[in-house]
Amino acid sequence: MLKKISVVFYLMSQLAFGNYSQVDYSKILNKNGKIFVKKTGSPLTGMVTFQKDREFYKNGVPEGKWLSFYTNGNIKSIENWKNGELDGVKKTYYSSKEIQTDEVWKDNQLISLVYYDSDRKILVKILNDVPLNIFLKEEYEHLKDV
Repeated sequence: MLKKISVVFYLMSQLAFGNYSQVDYSKILNKNGKIFVKKTGSPLTGMVTFQKDREFYKNGVPEGKWLSFYTNGNIKSIENWKNGELDGVKKTYYSSKEIQTDEVWKDNQLISLVYYDSDRKILVKILNDVPLNIFLKEEYEHLKDV
């Protein structure tokens, strides 16, 4: 499944970026938040890899879907970037593959957040910087069917 997802992201990035390049993390340079290829000195348009991690850039700024993995190979996070800002869904996972956070971002501003414990119980929900509910595990048990 992850292999298929990686192939789809690769193909999408090829179409989106056109003049696409793929470089290892050791071959980039960060200048004031903008990513450059060390060898050419030009802003990166393409994918940066580090082990299984994948980050996409357009003209040196984050663009597209980023994937990050734990050393055991399990997914760590999925982030969506647009013009250098978080924009869209961002999910983080515990190393056990259980979801940790489910976030929605717009123009680098957090719109909503759901934070789960490792048993998938909701601990915190936030919408537009306002906590909707904060539960302890014991409190959640009797409210989960509401």
